[in-house]
Amino acid sequence: MQNWTCWIPFLRSWVNAIALILLMASLHHIPAYLWWIISWLITTFPKLIYVFYVLITFSPILLIALLHHWLHQLLDQFFPESRLSNTAPVEGAFPGLVSWREGLYGWLVNQLSATLSWAILGIFLPMSNNTAVLQFSPWSLSNFLTQIPSLSIATLIIQIIFAAFFYQFEYAVQRHFAGAEYRE
Repeated sequence: MQNWTCWIPFLRSWVNAIALILLMASLHHIPAYLWWIISWLITTFPKLIYVFYVLITFSPILLIALLHHWLHQLLDQFFPESRLSNTAPVEGAFPGLVSWREGLYGWLVNQLSATLSWAILGIFLPMSNNTAVLQFSPWSLSNFLTQIPSLSIATLIIQIIFAAFFYQFEYAVQRHFAGAEYRE
């Protein structure tokens, strides 16, 4: 029988979750600073809205992959003992396969934890009318930024909790594969 304590997030999972959610929350503010340029481009070239949608949706993958790559380069340079013995040092300016996987998984964790946190709050908070569900959604960034601060904080806390459990799940799966590798 599997030990149930492996599902309680370790400190590593909490740190990953907090770092990811804070990074994504700060990334949401960048389009606000560039909005006048983006809106001018969209009004001039209406089809660019699809390009911007794809860029805004998937840019966190690139950002997380780059940050993961650079962080491990810094760790390899200043703290070489922190690297696992069976891994090679991170080299080059462009992320490798592991960093891209971390970027994709981080993006997935952010999307799933945001959706689940909004669903949890949506279940327990009253709606003023039938269209309130459209205003109370993770895809309505302008409404998110103007909402009550306590609601935003509650959303972030729930999102961090879900993200920590997703990172713990990833850790448990990696440990399982590492254990299966050594048993064969």
